[in-house]
Amino acid sequence: MRAHVYDAVTDHVRATAPDQLPELLALYADLRPARPAAEHARWYAELPDQAPLRAAARRARALVAGLPPGPGPGHALALRHARVIEGFYAYHGRDGDQDHDDHHDHDHGDHGHDRDPGDPDAIGGPDGSLPLMAEDAIWWHEHTGHRFVLWSGLAHTAAGAPLTASFPPAAASPVTRWVEGGALRRHFGAGYVSVALMFGHGKTLHTVAPPSPALADAVLSTARPDAYLLDLHAPRPVALHNWFDAPATVRVIGPSYQVERDADFHITGGRLATWFDVLAWVPRVFPPDWLP
Repeated sequence: MRAHVYDAVTDHVRATAPDQLPELLALYADLRPARPAAEHARWYAELPDQAPLRAAARRARALVAGLPPGPGPGHALALRHARVIEGFYAYHGRDGDQDHDDHHDHDHGDHGHDRDPGDPDAIGGPDGSLPLMAEDAIWWHEHTGHRFVLWSGLAHTAAGAPLTASFPPAAASPVTRWVEGGALRRHFGAGYVSVALMFGHGKTLHTVAPPSPALADAVLSTARPDAYLLDLHAPRPVALHNWFDAPATVRVIGPSYQVERDADFHITGGRLATWFDVLAWVPRVFPPDWLP
């Protein structure tokens, strides 16, 4: 979550309802990150009392929702940004630690949904409810007609049925739910292409060890020494059918990843070809250089 998202909301309110701007700035004062996104997510995840920040994000979105729509797409876009901010704090909040005040300020005109992103459904559920990031992508496509690329972790982009994700210590036990990729595949069908970028070892925001033997990544790392692309729907040798048709355990690297517990950070519950259409393997990765 970067500054331009907050700027889009405050700029809209400044231009259309300047009398409401001081209240919005006060609500965003503690929400607006003062550190890189991954550090901010970790800071928030470790915060003893997350409820005030979630409440502030909800009130900010309600403030924007209450403004007159006006001409053009400005209001709808500002409201979507405010909803994304709210969803960030819902997603990274602790399960079972949701506060329930102010849950009657829903903006019913926003994509036809009246649920609050502060509820667990903001990240999808076992009942197939629409995760907020999938809702955002669908909204963008419907309002612009543009094609889009959803760049996120494998636990978000994998298509197919619900998957089970293990993210210790942030989650005490594995969680099974529909994720963004599955929701987008249901909505767009074959128009949503799921591409997995997997790697052997290196350094991203974390130091990452070679994959543990229990992970599918360990087998993929032995296929060849250099980078390669694998079409998961192409014909394959008979000798490989059993491995590809078996349920896979795939490593995921998130904010709470710990190199000494590499095998514990994974997704399960599906086959590689169920989750992904194409797999890109890179032997080694390096820290990212952020775009300006």
